[in-house]
Amino acid sequence: MVKNLYAFLVGINNYQAPVPRLSGCTNDIGAFENYLRGRTAKDQFNLQLLKLVDEQASRQAVIDGFRKHLCQAGKDDVALFYYSGHGSQENAPEEFWAVEPDHKDETLVCYDSRQLDGWDLADKELAYLIHEVAAKNPHMVVILDCCHSGSGTRDVTLETSVRWAPADQRERSVDSFLFSREVPGASRGVDTNAQPVDWKDLPEGRHILIAACRDDETAKEYYADEKPWGALSYFLRSTLESANGPLTYRDLYKQVQSRVRSNLYNQSPQLEASQTEDLDLPFLGGALLPRPENFTLSFDGNDWMLDAGSIYGIPAPLGNETTQLVVFPLDAQANDLLDISKALGQVEVVQVFPQASRLRVLDFEPDPTKTYKAVVVTLPLPLLEVKLEGDASALQIIREAMQVSAPGGKPSMYIQEMQATPRLRLLAKDGAYTITYPGEDRPLVNRLYGFDPETAQKVIQRLEHIARWMRTMELQNPGSRLPLEAVQMSILRDGTELGPNEMVFDYKFRNGRWEQPLYSLRLRNQTSEMLYCAVLGLYESFSIDVVVGKPPVRLGPGEEFNAQKFLSIPEEVWQQGIAERQDVLKLIVSTDDFDAHLLTQGRLDTERTSVPTQRGLVRKNSLNRLMSQVQTRESSDTPEGQSLSDWTTFQAVLRIKKPLDSRAVPRTGEALSLGAGVTLDAHPDLVAQARLGSMPPASRGTEGPGLPVVFVSWL
Repeated sequence: MVKNLYAFLVGINNYQAPVPRLSGCTNDIGAFENYLRGRTAKDQFNLQLLKLVDEQASRQAVIDGFRKHLCQAGKDDVALFYYSGHGSQENAPEEFWAVEPDHKDETLVCYDSRQLDGWDLADKELAYLIHEVAAKNPHMVVILDCCHSGSGTRDVTLETSVRWAPADQRERSVDSFLFSREVPGASRGVDTNAQPVDWKDLPEGRHILIAACRDDETAKEYYADEKPWGALSYFLRSTLESANGPLTYRDLYKQVQSRVRSNLYNQSPQLEASQTEDLDLPFLGGALLPRPENFTLSFDGNDWMLDAGSIYGIPAPLGNETTQLVVFPLDAQANDLLDISKALGQVEVVQVFPQASRLRVLDFEPDPTKTYKAVVVTLPLPLLEVKLEGDASALQIIREAMQVSAPGGKPSMYIQEMQATPRLRLLAKDGAYTITYPGEDRPLVNRLYGFDPETAQKVIQRLEHIARWMRTMELQNPGSRLPLEAVQMSILRDGTELGPNEMVFDYKFRNGRWEQPLYSLRLRNQTSEMLYCAVLGLYESFSIDVVVGKPPVRLGPGEEFNAQKFLSIPEEVWQQGIAERQDVLKLIVSTDDFDAHLLTQGRLDTERTSVPTQRGLVRKNSLNRLMSQVQTRESSDTPEGQSLSDWTTFQAVLRIKKPLDSRAVPRTGEALSLGAGVTLDAHPDLVAQARLGSMPPASRGTEGPGLPVVFVSWL
C-alpha cells in the first residue's frame, strides 16, 4: 500500500504594517516544494501538498491547513508542517501565568495576526493542532524558520533580515484561543461543571521539531545564490541536496547546526522530539529518494541535459563561473570514473532547473542516441557580493579601487558590488569605512578612516581576504558519492563525545594562572575504502590554518585517528576585554591524496604569501585544483592527466570562553589598543560595559605600528 506525505508549507514575506516585511520566506518554501516534488519516492509515497504564501496565510487558513489537510494523515503516513516567517510574543492570559513565568506566550505571526480582530497563533494553539494531527499516529515533523522567543533586542524597521516581530501588547482573553471551547473548563464563557484546567496538562502530540534558533536568539536571513533565504531553510535544504543517502534527524541536525553556526553570528538551530527515540528515524520517515550514484546526460531533441538540478545540489551559473563535468561511456566502471584520461570530453552547465540542468558540450561530439555518465570536476566560485552604502564620493573611490585591484590593473577577482542580495555591507560614514553583515551594525573588523585611494585599497584587500575565507567555509561537493560523514569527526572532552550544542570550552584559573582548554579530536573512517583527511581551523581573525593533516591523514576502512589540541583566546585580544571567540573546524575527506595548505591564509591585514605545496600534488587531482582556485582564482580549465578525486566536507563549531578579570578591563579614560582584525564595538561582552570616548577622526584613525587607539568610559 502506497503511503502519503502530507506537506503543509507556509511562507510570509509581505506582512501588513506594523509587522516588518521579510525577503526570503517564499523562497524557502518554494525551493522546499521543488525538493519534495523531485525527491519524494513516488512508488512508496504520494505527495499531498498544501502551500500558503503571503495574504493566503491568514490565521484561519493556517488552522484549516492543520485540520483539513494534515489531519488526513494516518498511521504510516508522514505529516510535515513547515513555517517560514516571523515569530513573536504576546501577553499571556492570567490563566497561563502558572506555566509562563514571564507572562508571555511565544507565537507564529500570521498574515492578518496584527489586524484589529486578529491574533498570532500561540505556542499552545500550535501544540493543540499538533495533538489533533497526531491522533491517527502519523510520522509528524514540524520545521519553524522563525524567532520563537521574542527576545530580539534590536530595533525593527519596516523591512528586516531578522525573523522577529515586536511583541503584541494587547491583552488577550483565554476565550480567544482556538481550543477554549474544546478543553473542559478552559473557557470562562462555557457553562460547565468540569474542573478548572491545569494548563501544564494540555494534550501533546508525538512529533519532531526542527527550530531555527534557541529561545534567546534571533533567526536570520542569509544571502546565497543571488537570493535571500532563511538561514535554517538554506542550510537544511543544501544539506539534504548534498546527502548521498538518507539522513537520520540526529545526523541532519548535526550537519545543519554546524553550517548555520559557522556562517552566522549567534544562531543555533534546535532539534527536539516528544519521544527521544524518534531522533534516530530517517528524515520524513524515509519518504525521500537518495541522490543517484552518478549523474547521467542525454539528448532531449533540442539540448543535452543532465538528470540532476538544484534539488541534487547543482549550483546555478554565476557570472563567468559554472559547474563543469567530464563525460564517460554509460558502461564505465567505478574505477574508470576516477581517471580523466578515460573521459570522452567535457560539458558545462548553462541553466539549472529543479530536477535537471541544460548543458553545453565543450570538446567532443556525443552521439544523440546514447546516454552517458557524468562526474563533476569544477564548481562555480562566484564573486562575493558587497552592498555599498553611505557617502557617495567615498563609495566612488571604492568602486574605482575595485576595478583595478587584480594583477594587471583588472577588476577584483573576489568581490563585486550588488545591492539586492549582498553577503557583506560596506558603509562609508563619519569619515570611516565599516565592513558588516547586511542588516547589522556590528563591524567585522576595525574601521578604516580616511576617504582616499590608499585607504580604499586597504578596504578592498580586507574584503577580498574575507571573501576567500567565506568561500573556504562554504566549500562542499554536491556531486560526491561519499556519505556526508564518510569520516566521522568527533570532539571529546575528558573522553566524552560532545554534541553540537556542548562544544563550549572554558579557561580555568589554577595556581595563579589561566589554563587553556584542551579537547580531543577523533576521526573515524566509516566507509569500506581508503580515505585521506585534513582538518582546517577557520578563525575569527579570518585566518585559516591546517589543524590536522600535514600531510593528510590516511585512514583505511574502520580506522581511527586521535589527537589532542589546545584552544586559546590570544592574550592581546583578551586584554582588550574580549572574553569569547569561535573556531570552526572544517574536515575535508578525499579518495585521493591532497594538499590542505592550498587553502591556508594569514590573519586579516597580513600580506599574502605563496603557499608551499607538496611536490606534484597541485595539478594531480581535481580537489587540489579547486582549492588552488579558492585562493588564486586561476582558470578552471581541467588539465590533462588530472585525476578525479571524490571528496566531501564536514565542520564543527567550538566556542572558547575566558572570564574577564581586573587585568582585562581598562579604566575610565584609559587608552585601549585594538589589533588588526579586532574592533571594540564588535564584541557585546565589552560593549555592554563600556562606550567609546569622543575622539577626532584623525586621532581615531591613527594606525602607528598597525594599532588604532580608542578611549573607554564606563556606563
